[in-house]
Amino acid sequence: LCHSGIRQTNKHVLSNCSSPSALTRYTKRHDAILSIIVQWIQSQNPKNSTIHADIDDADLNPIVEVFQPNVRPDLVIVQNRQIFVLELTVCHETNLVNSFKYKTEKYKKLNQFLQPKFINFPVNYFPFEISVHGFMTNNLRTFLANIKLHEFPLNLRTKMIRSVIFSSFDIYKHRDI
Repeated sequence: LCHSGIRQTNKHVLSNCSSPSALTRYTKRHDAILSIIVQWIQSQNPKNSTIHADIDDADLNPIVEVFQPNVRPDLVIVQNRQIFVLELTVCHETNLVNSFKYKTEKYKKLNQFLQPKFINFPVNYFPFEISVHGFMTNNLRTFLANIKLHEFPLNLRTKMIRSVIFSSFDIYKHRDI
């Protein structure tokens, strides 16, 4: 699809193709996972919290209320005069470590991009990776513990895994279209 001359490996098809149709599919897969997380957090009604997410949902506060427009982490919880950021990455298994390092470096100075209202709030950053085949890092658990929520239910972890696998299968199935 991208006509780049790169071999059509699973890694390229599932997470590295630069064609517009592949990028749209990657975004859809990413946002489906993010939506599962956000909906569950909303259902838990975290006390003294506001939820901001970078997905289209009329019930959610936009990220730009907390961060300047040039910075768009996926999920922001403002709670007890602190900011908790979850940055989701859906990547190939071989990129789990590199994605973690890349996102950690990219967002290490998030506090410099806060809106004036939040300038004195400490920022707590949590990268969370899930592979295109459903393998997850433990950072979601750490993020949830920090915002004082219980363990993410097994049925929702399963739902995330199924969603990413089915989306990846769909991406693979349509790799030439």
